[in-house]
Amino acid sequence: MKKLLMAAVVAAVTAGPAAAVNVNWADWQSWNGTTTVNGVLDDNGTTVNVQFTSTANLTPAPQLNGLGTDYWQNFRSGRNAATSAYTNVGGNPVNNIPTGTDIIRMASASSYTLTFDQLVSDVYLSFVSLNGNAWTFSTQAVLLSVGGMNVDGNGTDDNGYWGGSTTTAVSVNAAGQWVLSGNGEPHGTLLLPGSFSQITWTGLSENWHGFTVGVKGVTPPAPPTVPVPAAGLLLAGGLALLSRLRRAR
Repeated sequence: MKKLLMAAVVAAVTAGPAAAVNVNWADWQSWNGTTTVNGVLDDNGTTVNVQFTSTANLTPAPQLNGLGTDYWQNFRSGRNAATSAYTNVGGNPVNNIPTGTDIIRMASASSYTLTFDQLVSDVYLSFVSLNGNAWTFSTQAVLLSVGGMNVDGNGTDDNGYWGGSTTTAVSVNAAGQWVLSGNGEPHGTLLLPGSFSQITWTGLSENWHGFTVGVKGVTPPAPPTVPVPAAGLLLAGGLALLSRLRRAR
């Protein structure tokens, strides 16, 4: 018992905070003019193709290939990762603001789907100007940071491009639905923990709001399974051992 207690104490003392994640943000590259945007993610040289689809036409048009206004900056005054609405130093630390100016924008109520051509771990959604909208997910959603709020316990984040807000991401029913909503001008980052090849959620109508996606990385393949010996082989081995023991007597 004493050894178990000592091991628990050592584990508690030596366990450090969670390592900060450098999110691999999407590079959005093409749009079909209506409902579909395609891009890529780079996880240390491994390319992941990602596609976003909406059941309603996307308006305004998405910003692609690093062009357009930087909606990811701190209240229209440049970028500062230390106080950004998109970074976190708490329990799920995130180091980096979404890369470049790419953003997908939507205005109409719709169902949205992200599809990855490889299994990815921990999906991050950074959002701009959610306003009175609400996103509903069928998987756990963890709010990491919000402009104008102190979500991570390390001080109030700077406002986002259009301002600040009060925002929550909460479980709403026994069916496992989670809703992201807020008032004012919600800008922030949401974590969907786990491994995914596809994610679907719904949103409401408003003037426009936008987002981009990033991931922690490609999910490592599962270790190979070791085949369990057939019952006959086990029985044969047991009989052989018993025979040797009898001869030894």
